[in-house]
Amino acid sequence: MGLEAVKEEIIASAKKEGEGILAKAEADVKEMAQRVKREIDEHRAKLAKQVTDELRSLRDNELSRGRLEARKAALEAKSQLIKEVFGMAREKLSHESKEQRKKRTMHLLDIAQGGLSIGSVVADPQDKQLFPGFEVGSADLNGGFLVKDKEGKVSLDFTYDAILEQVKEKELGAIAKILFGGV
Repeated sequence: MGLEAVKEEIIASAKKEGEGILAKAEADVKEMAQRVKREIDEHRAKLAKQVTDELRSLRDNELSRGRLEARKAALEAKSQLIKEVFGMAREKLSHESKEQRKKRTMHLLDIAQGGLSIGSVVADPQDKQLFPGFEVGSADLNGGFLVKDKEGKVSLDFTYDAILEQVKEKELGAIAKILFGGV
């Protein structure tokens, strides 16, 4: 074999080995590209799930916050309505006829005398004459009166405002049921 033939054989062998290396490199690159694509797709899917979960969580939080604000607004409106109803009751009581006011005051006085030996009374100036036989002081009251026992140790509040407040505290559930239909 001549030098030329050995040279050709070496070149052919090198070419064949180079083609094999290139083919392996191309296969490695192709496999690596597929692996990277798979990893990107998995990462993209994971991110999409995270974003979806976070959006769902945000939506749920906003819905909850909206419901809470709606409940709060409804409670505030109901509270305001109850306040208005009691305000209307106060207004109605402050404009009752003299005869009705006297009748109501006498009824309250009977209740007060049933539980207390009355020493003094504080009443609105227009009602002072309703308490003959008692020491009567004056105060700007919307109706009703205040009493003290003879020793001055016990005071009871029979003012319309105090009575309405007691009714409100005791009967709030029943009042709400009447106003709001079984709330």
